[in-house]
Amino acid sequence: MKGLRAFVQGVRSLKSIVGTKERGSNNWVVSGQHTASGAAMLANDPHLTLSSPALWYYSHLIASDDNIDVEGVTFAGLGGVTLGFTKDLAWGATVTNYDVTDFYQFGPMSIDSGTHALNVITQDGTAISVPVKAEVIHRVGGDSPVPYYEIPDFGLAVLDPETGTPTGISVRTVNSELSNEFGFFYRLYTAKTVEDGRKALNDFFKVGSQNFVFATASGDISWQTYSRVPVRPAAALGWDGLTPPLPFNAASTNYCPIFVLPAADAFKWTGAYQDNQLPALLNPAKGWIATANQDVVGFTKDGNPCNDGIYLGGTYDPGYREFRIAQKLDALSQRGGITVADMQDVQASSMSSLGETLRTPIVDSLKRTIAAAAFDADSIAFLTDVSTRLQAWTLATPAGTDTTDSAVIADSVATTIFNVGLTRIIALALGDERQHCTDATETYAGLDFTPEAAPLLERVMLGTAANEGLGMATFNGTDSDFWDNIDTEDVETHDQIIALAFLGGGEPQPGVRDVLRQRLGTDVSQWRWGKLHTVTFTTVIPASGLDAQSIPSAADPQFAAGFPRHSDWGAVDVGNFNLWNSVVAVPASGPGPATAGLKKSIGLKDYAYGSGPSQRLVVEMLPDGPVAYDAIPGGQSSDPNSKHHADEAALWQANKAPQLNYTEADVVANAELKIIVKAP
Repeated sequence: MKGLRAFVQGVRSLKSIVGTKERGSNNWVVSGQHTASGAAMLANDPHLTLSSPALWYYSHLIASDDNIDVEGVTFAGLGGVTLGFTKDLAWGATVTNYDVTDFYQFGPMSIDSGTHALNVITQDGTAISVPVKAEVIHRVGGDSPVPYYEIPDFGLAVLDPETGTPTGISVRTVNSELSNEFGFFYRLYTAKTVEDGRKALNDFFKVGSQNFVFATASGDISWQTYSRVPVRPAAALGWDGLTPPLPFNAASTNYCPIFVLPAADAFKWTGAYQDNQLPALLNPAKGWIATANQDVVGFTKDGNPCNDGIYLGGTYDPGYREFRIAQKLDALSQRGGITVADMQDVQASSMSSLGETLRTPIVDSLKRTIAAAAFDADSIAFLTDVSTRLQAWTLATPAGTDTTDSAVIADSVATTIFNVGLTRIIALALGDERQHCTDATETYAGLDFTPEAAPLLERVMLGTAANEGLGMATFNGTDSDFWDNIDTEDVETHDQIIALAFLGGGEPQPGVRDVLRQRLGTDVSQWRWGKLHTVTFTTVIPASGLDAQSIPSAADPQFAAGFPRHSDWGAVDVGNFNLWNSVVAVPASGPGPATAGLKKSIGLKDYAYGSGPSQRLVVEMLPDGPVAYDAIPGGQSSDPNSKHHADEAALWQANKAPQLNYTEADVVANAELKIIVKAP
């Protein structure tokens, strides 16, 4: 079971680096010192659900009496503009992933049958009686009182939704505290400077921590994070990074807020960080700032977010997107003369980050297997072809479905082979440990581990004994314990697992050869990535007759399975698919290469994705007024019969964005309809 312990420890340490969701966002600002126009520029593509109607819609609000002229996008039903620009200031946002919520484990909990009060015992022995409260939830057809219990300093008690009995857990979050985010956005509409924007943020924005970037017409760029971030006491920050937190022990400090904390006085919040204590930048010397949900401070670099004395969070994006953005902005800054097209090219970046790190070790492994001639001639020929194609891969990830260019087709086929291979390697190398983690006695019972799979595999494949310090596994020579299947008597090796991933013949799932031959045929040149990797802007209104809202609809004669898409896991132009469950079929007859007798047919949407850039905004803050470009997935109208229902879908797919009309002259010149609403 050494491999299982290594897996649990490995995931535990990665939890401090990798976010628990695959969604994310990108934003960056560039100083005029690097741009062709000399004006500061801003880019923002928040990654949210790709739905139809789109989550955002365009809004342009002018209130002359209040000196407001703001344009951008907003959510339906929310007045004003959420992300956008004025003639003086542009702003964008990504999630910081600061940890603003804690769970607490109590001793015995019970509800008094007479008073309905909640009686709890804290872990240090204090008895508390909490009266029941009720909030009326207004809904169509009646009002429902919802009872709840608020435990002082420990938040809301968690009750079993079916029985109403207490679970022994409470949750405290700053998200339940009063705040005024709309006041922040309203203040931005009249802000002139970065200082105005930052003051509005610090005065009003208390919930939903974000990385806000600002660019001004006067040439300033800045980044500031703000939210109520609780200050945890020393007792909650003593985790060693490896050992699972133990049941409450007054003498122990081996705890961390990424786990459930004991409900005891020593673990109560002691306040909140002030605005001048949270990360920020103003006009840095390098001339640009970028965020992509990564750890912006670096407290988690050693795999432990709780050993620095200050704790801001433990679940961040692994950093593939931020690394690529920084790489490209560095190169563009050194070149100089950055244009809007350059900013859009960065947003469209789809080079494979995992291919960059894992392609070579996979090819090297396949070459060793080929040299050993351990399989039949057909298998060796297949592995030789795969190795050759991956070796020639440029790491571009084109869909490849609408081209006759042989170089593009070659890259598309290699992208398919690599990514399907990636899911098979993960299943075979890590699937046995993951399966055992469903045991209720394991710390991570039932968790999916999807976001952790890629960086965990990177460390396993590239790691050395140095990774042992992060609890990643022990190494026997060059092989990590992760390669061994803990359910077999044999000790599987690195090369064996990778070969089986491509050839099949091992549980729990078939190999690349079987999957792609069944899905796409025996002609390898037809293994185009866009046939598997697709996106559909799906209706979010679960009502009969609204299927036509989806873009493309299920009845679309060309794209019934979704639009073919470039990109792969962790790219800037994000297209993340499920790394664990992309293929769900297994051979009915047990281990062994099989193209028939599968328990179920392999579906067409296994490599599809449903979240990504919900807008693609680029703003150039010129002295005589902003020039902005944007595209949303779908269109402005929710009416499927409107010509504006899906008129930006093709632009979005091609990473193109039309220029927005901002000045009155441009608006009037391009107006299709004018509606005048008069007060009674």
